[in-house]
Order: sequence, then structure tokens, then C-alpha cells
Amino acid sequence: MHHDMIAITAEVVAREGHEAKAAELLAGLAAATSHHAGVLRYEVQRQSGNPRVFMVVELWADRASLEAHKNTEDMRCFIEAAPAVLEGTWLVREWQGVAASVIPAA
Repeated sequence: MHHDMIAITAEVVAREGHEAKAAELLAGLAAATSHHAGVLRYEVQRQSGNPRVFMVVELWADRASLEAHKNTEDMRCFIEAAPAVLEGTWLVREWQGVAASVIPAA
């Protein structure tokens, strides 16, 4: 089951002076993506000590879900808006599931 899961990590850097707008754009995509079929996790983190650097962590049930997400209107709007607030070089990596565990809330 976990072998079908696909994880994506994407490190992006806000243009200087556009940190707040970058955070807003990324948070908006996270909120929209929460409704996409097959998304198991989608979160945006900011690097401690460097407010310009963000990490997006995505977990998808399978490749079909990820590919469908890439073709949504939400992603098209994000890709169109991103150059105004994010630098052009993104470090994107794809990961395949090996194992998973869930830590219960206290």
C-alpha cells in the first residue's frame, strides 16, 4: 500500500521583500489542494531563521492523484502568480513510499 504513495518536497525562495505575499500564495495553494482527490498531506513550512525560504511537503495516494493535481486550475493559477513573488530556481524532489507510521495525538 505505501509503495504506491508519492511524496514531493519543494524548496522555494521568496523574492526579497515579497516574503508575506509568497507565504500567502503558498498557503492559498495548500488550502485549495486540501480538496484534491488523493492528497494525504500538503503543508508549507518556513525555514527557521530565514523567512524567505519555504518547504512544501506533499503526500499523494498514488501517481494518478499527483498528476491530476498538477493539471488543476489551482496549480495553473499558482504557476502563473509564482514568478512575481518566488525566485525561479526551485529544488523539487520526488520520493516513493517505503513505510509509514502515525503517532497518535496526546
